Amino acid sequence: MYQARAYLSGPRIVIESAVREGPLLALAGTAERIAFLSFQGKQIFTDENGRWQEVRLLLPGYNSMAVVARDRFGRKTEKHFEAYLAQEKI
Repeated sequence: MYQARAYLSGPRIVIESAVREGPLLALAGTAERIAFLSFQGKQIFTDENGRWQEVRLLLPGYNSMAVVARDRFGRKTEKHFEAYLAQEKI
């Protein structure tokens, strides 16, 4: 039973870094006990240690994003975060 406790708790997502350079947002983190991982509805992949990274272009204004993980039993976990990109004056 002790060995099964990790599977009973479901998938886990950890966002380790979020770096913004201009309109680009670079995210990196780890995921455990997952069968499927997505960022804004697009599937992303992990390495053999469960690490993942993604770079996205932010739109001007408020941006709301989510990383979603599902395990093989159908349980899901989500991590939400927001970013704001000020519109440049021309």
